[in-house]
Amino acid sequence: MAQPAAAIKGCAHGENLVDYMTFTYTRNRAADDVLFTVPISPDLQNWISEGDASILPVNRIENEDGTETLAYRYVEPASGYDRLFVRVLIQHLP
Repeated sequence: MAQPAAAIKGCAHGENLVDYMTFTYTRNRAADDVLFTVPISPDLQNWISEGDASILPVNRIENEDGTETLAYRYVEPASGYDRLFVRVLIQHLP
């Protein structure tokens, strides 16, 4: 399974190309007893997660091996911050 990855990627914004932080991870589609959450923080103190308007889902690819790869983008252009932290939290559901 692919490791989570963060990158700065250019995205079209009107007529301009703007750099944004993107994040991808792969998970098993059959693991319905596991909850994945992707929080992002500028300072390791204050975290926002999926569902917040600052984190946009970009892409979902169903892979042939039974996994899916999900991609997200932070809405602030990369030029607007010095650092940004992202993590994948995995919770086993009862």
